[in-house]
Amino acid sequence: MDVLVFIPVFALVLLNFIKLGNQPPSLPRTLLLWLMLLGVFLGIRPFLTDQFLFPNAEVVKRVEGQLKILRSQKDWASRPVLLIEGSSVTLFGVNDTQLQTLLKTNGIPATVLQFSMAGANHFERLHFLELFWKSLTAKERAAFRETDVILLSEVFDAYDEDPLYLFAREAYSERVILYANAPNSWAAWQAYQIYRREKEITNDSQTVLWPLVENTLLNTFAVGTFSDMKRPKRIKRTGGFFPLTDPKAAFDFNSTWTHFQTAQKSPEPFSSTVPYPQWMQYSQTLHSKLGDWVDHVGFYALPLLEPQRYDYQKAFSQQLPANTIMIGPPDAKVYDSLQTAEFWFDGTHPREPGARVFTEWLGHKLIQNWPRLSGQAGPPPSAP
Repeated sequence: MDVLVFIPVFALVLLNFIKLGNQPPSLPRTLLLWLMLLGVFLGIRPFLTDQFLFPNAEVVKRVEGQLKILRSQKDWASRPVLLIEGSSVTLFGVNDTQLQTLLKTNGIPATVLQFSMAGANHFERLHFLELFWKSLTAKERAAFRETDVILLSEVFDAYDEDPLYLFAREAYSERVILYANAPNSWAAWQAYQIYRREKEITNDSQTVLWPLVENTLLNTFAVGTFSDMKRPKRIKRTGGFFPLTDPKAAFDFNSTWTHFQTAQKSPEPFSSTVPYPQWMQYSQTLHSKLGDWVDHVGFYALPLLEPQRYDYQKAFSQQLPANTIMIGPPDAKVYDSLQTAEFWFDGTHPREPGARVFTEWLGHKLIQNWPRLSGQAGPPPSAP
């Protein structure tokens, strides 16, 4: 562990030995000084950005990468902006540069920005988008309000079902501390409470409240700021697409493909309510926080080889929230074009050749649906 993380602790301990005038140090005076320091820090914390406190965090670098992409296109404010948010499925499956080129070639000169991270639940993605918005200049924010902004959200059952998916595994890490600000944590907890009422919760999931509170406190007091000894320039800005190369160890494409095809020939009806009530709570939060600059909301579902997830994609497409549109899920012809091991990393993620096919399919579907997608404006889905 980096010893610099203990600097604030050492500083508070040393305060115990400070003499004020001729008075010896005392516990009440020390506690008062500590409370005063904490109060001062709470007062200045809202003015300290995530970029300042955690300059090497992955989400910070991704925000900087998207800002760089935006600002490299001088005329971006004169055309639509397409925001794509998702998890590793999108991170490894959608090449935003290829997608933007495809749209432009077909008469849609949109600016494509990708807000995806591996393992990012809905509330981490929301923080990603909010951090991007706060990082814009006043002039850029005004331009966003004037141009047409479309947000496409990834449809994936695990994240829609559990609003704090993977939280237990990632709690106390820098990425969780960063998105666990007080408003985001409260919104996540409200969604999670709906999830608890709807689903049978495991023992691990029942411990979410206290870790969520702790991570919120770590965020509030920026604990961990001094633990990163890398210079900010050591870690470069990262874009929105990361291609995978070699297949996942122990991944058997032939058996996975056979199982998927067999399941599609005799599908079982999707038994759960779609959209999930806890997802609806997240959607309400997203609209309330991003409604100032996002004009239209849509959804998309990428190819995958896991029957349960594919069934959820189909169920979601048939029960779409009002005033929205969905791209996908892919039909049988798309899957036929992906019937080769070279395209797949595992049953959920593609390798780079597969990502090219994924992106081309998504691009052509966007072109077909662009009039509807860019014209769909309306209120958020109804509250659960």
